[in-house]
Amino acid sequence: MVRHCALALCLIAFVAPAVYGDLSQVEVEACSDGSTSNVAAVRFSHCSTLPCTVTLADKPRVEIDFQAPHDSKTLRVRVLGAIGDMAPQPFPGFKTDACNFMGVSCPLKAGEKYTAKFDLTLSPTFPPVAAKAVFKGQDAAGEFFCFKVPVELKH
Repeated sequence: MVRHCALALCLIAFVAPAVYGDLSQVEVEACSDGSTSNVAAVRFSHCSTLPCTVTLADKPRVEIDFQAPHDSKTLRVRVLGAIGDMAPQPFPGFKTDACNFMGVSCPLKAGEKYTAKFDLTLSPTFPPVAAKAVFKGQDAAGEFFCFKVPVELKH
């Protein structure tokens, strides 16, 4: 029994990085209308240097460590793409409910620390482009965080 458990743990240790890639902490820039003051760390797979270079076949894993600025029953994390001077556009098909889809324990309490974890599925129709991925965490009462990460999409 112990031997089987040890084998299972070894498999997880080798398979998890292959599935998600290694997560690297990345530097983020604040949105013009937002703040990073509640963000402790942001980690991405497929991103050892900026800009994060991602192929359309990749499924990047994102983890955001943050502190809740106020009590909240819900949290929505939106992902948008900003290309050049165009207004940021929502990431298609992304489930924004952090309580149900990102492992955030709700209700959130002011001052408590949380980690939102999610994967991004890239459409094969996305063009190869340099852009900024915009991440906004908010509820009905206001913003939790807003930041950008430079990305380069490749085929």
